[in-house]
Amino acid sequence: SLYTAISGGAEICLIPEIPYDLSVIVEKIKSRYNKGRGFVNIVIAEGAKAKDGTITASQGEEGRHAVRLGGVCYTLSQQLKDAGLEADIRETVLGHTQRGGTPIAFDRVIASVFGVKAMELVLEG
Repeated sequence: SLYTAISGGAEICLIPEIPYDLSVIVEKIKSRYNKGRGFVNIVIAEGAKAKDGTITASQGEEGRHAVRLGGVCYTLSQQLKDAGLEADIRETVLGHTQRGGTPIAFDRVIASVFGVKAMELVLEG
């Protein structure tokens, strides 16, 4: 999710390692709209959760021991609506569709890393 957010230019990226503060997200969205930007792209990883929340898990198969994550984008969408955000909120769950096509997020990120290194080498002569 982090690589996808970087390569796709998302304004907000929410990952499991850093619980998010909903009020900060709402302010960021409002700030973008106030500056004349009519959209905000948010990438949220399954397993992401609010500071005071829990992870969103979908109903797994009977007898399955591992927790099956899923639906967090709908949880965030509802949280934003409940917070009074009036923006048109649309959710897209990539699932298997993100595994096809070229270039993938990793390709875009590694290209950026190579570009930075190339520039460093140019500066070093």
